[in-house]
Amino acid sequence: MRFKLLVPAGILAFGCVLYAYEGRSGANYYDYNHLKRFSEVRDLVQREYVREVSNEEIMEGAIKGMLQALDPHSGFLNPEEFSEMHDVTSGEFSGIGVEISTENGRVTVVTPIDDTPAHAAGILSGDL
Repeated sequence: MRFKLLVPAGILAFGCVLYAYEGRSGANYYDYNHLKRFSEVRDLVQREYVREVSNEEIMEGAIKGMLQALDPHSGFLNPEEFSEMHDVTSGEFSGIGVEISTENGRVTVVTPIDDTPAHAAGILSGDL
């Protein structure tokens, strides 16, 4: 519930900052047409989409899309996704030390990793 109260306050603060720049011109000021277009699309989605969509869902999707558009390595995780990622990636990992792929339905060694049990055992690239 606290998150829902903070979002409108953040939007209000953002609106106040934009209002302070209203009427100014020049290359250093934000082009308001982009915000207007975003707002119009958001309104259209909320009115016409096949199911009800919340403001939070739209804003989270917009943030994710914005970061994914920058490069393939940038992204946004909401608190639940971050917690899940942390759970999956924390702890210890073990293995024999090979990079593998599937070719013709068979597991094939791409390369053994130096100084691992696979390397010590003499496993080679191309082994099945």
